[in-house]
Amino acid sequence: MSGMQSARSQILLGSGKGMKKVWPVSQTTQGFPRVKHGYVGAACPCIRLSRDIAISGAQDDANRQDGWQFPPVVPTYPCTPRDANRQTDDYHKMPSTTVPTVQDVLVPETLLKKRKINEKTREEKLSKAIEARKARKAKRQVIFKRAEQYVMEYKRKEREAIRLRRAAKASGDFFVPAEPKVYFVIRLRGINEIAPKPRKILQLLRLLQINNGVFVKVTRATTQMLQLVEPYVTYGEPNLKTVRELLYKRGFGKINKQRIPLSNNAIIEEHLGKYGIISIEDIVHEIATIGPNFKQVNNFLWPFHLSNPTSGFKPRKFKAFVEGGDTGKREHFINNLVRNMN
Repeated sequence: MSGMQSARSQILLGSGKGMKKVWPVSQTTQGFPRVKHGYVGAACPCIRLSRDIAISGAQDDANRQDGWQFPPVVPTYPCTPRDANRQTDDYHKMPSTTVPTVQDVLVPETLLKKRKINEKTREEKLSKAIEARKARKAKRQVIFKRAEQYVMEYKRKEREAIRLRRAAKASGDFFVPAEPKVYFVIRLRGINEIAPKPRKILQLLRLLQINNGVFVKVTRATTQMLQLVEPYVTYGEPNLKTVRELLYKRGFGKINKQRIPLSNNAIIEEHLGKYGIISIEDIVHEIATIGPNFKQVNNFLWPFHLSNPTSGFKPRKFKAFVEGGDTGKREHFINNLVRNMN
């Protein structure tokens, strides 16, 4: 019993390197030492375990004579107040071993309604997207088919013109091509020193600025108007390549009185679809062949804003083209000028 009493009068404390320090009972309160972190008595887990180790060691010494030994106790390292609180908190936060079933979980009715509405909206959006994708695919096929037909038509007209020219040459005659059906008009002069009548004609042709260009259908009225404004403009017959390059590079539409680029066939279909025009190639075909909807298509197009020619105008710019200048009618030579200004 002397070993038991001596063991109870001293308490071992655990440290980071094992059981080293011994605290006499005279320095403790109720048999437990005061520690720096403020825990007294059995509040600190490390002190409580150290006390158990000391008592078990004393009992081991006392009962070793009987031949019976206690199982070894593994010492623990001292902990801080945060570690102690974390241990107790983790114990209370341990998840429950029982898993609730679907019948046990009650979902609010508003949440169920919202979930159903969201699922319905998602399905509707998905179905609309699939339908729109199918419609775009079908429309794309129509556009490609039309483009192929236009190419065949252009080639057939070109071969026919070559055949007529060869036939005329073989028979010793002169081949006279058909009169042009469309002109491309470019304004060359500003607003200074312009008479009221030519000024009004330029406004009717929508040529409001220098280097503006428009397509004009050849009629008796337009021919007389162009003759009156010849000192201020130049015009000629554009070919298919010129029309296509102008529309693809500088094509803009008039939408709600705004200048919108023709970068998407959807824009064309939205405003010209009622006339059967759904793509840029339809506009090219309508302008080049003077189709039945030429007026609507030409009014939809914004006047072309061209740049100055790469090599500049001639020194005698405001002289007639036949006199070595740039103004007036220049027939098919308009294509070279447009290519330099585009």
